[in-house]
Parts: sequence; structure tokens; C-alpha cells
Amino acid sequence: MFYETHRDIEIHVSAGTHEEIYEMLRDNTIQVAFNDQRRAFLPEYLNVPLQRNHCFVELASSNPLSELEQLDMSALKQMPCILFAPKAQQAIEMDYYRTYFGVQGILYSWII
Repeated sequence: MFYETHRDIEIHVSAGTHEEIYEMLRDNTIQVAFNDQRRAFLPEYLNVPLQRNHCFVELASSNPLSELEQLDMSALKQMPCILFAPKAQQAIEMDYYRTYFGVQGILYSWII
């Protein structure tokens, strides 16, 4: 529908890590970025929250935590977790989950 009403507008899609996307914004290589918030909002950009996402965890039915009706991140702090991330992003993602979610257990990386 957008194309039908705005044929004069070209849209180019770029992908990258959070840091690469941030640099593209700073260099005016891109004009709009869609991502989760990994850094404090900067006043030189218009930051519009589109939605709040919930964080999900999948547990084996044999895990004692699966018996709980409700679970918060503090219960996962010492539990090893599987992290899905491209090899180049693994260290950054591991640091993010440790820093922002409090997961202190060993994070095993899986290359996708």
C-alpha cells in the first residue's frame, strides 16, 4: 500500500549490529533505525518507542524452575544459558545479557 501511494520514495534496507546501526545514524548513512534499546537515548535523535517486548525463557520440563508459576530474571542469574548470536556478535551479546538482564552464569554461544 505504501508503494502505491508513494511511488517517488525509494527505500533501502540495511542490517548490522547495534553499534554498526548507531554509526550509520551518526554518519547519515541511514535515516531510520528499528532496534531494541541497547544504549541510552541520545537527545540529537528522535526516539519513538513502538512497543515493549517481553523477555522469554524456555526451560526443560525437568528443570526445577519449570514448576514455578512465575519466574523473574533473578532466578536465572546462576543458570547457564544458550545464546544465539552470529560469531562476530557473541561477545557483545554475552556482555549485554550479563549487564542488562543480570544473567551471571556461563553463556554458551551457538553460531547461527
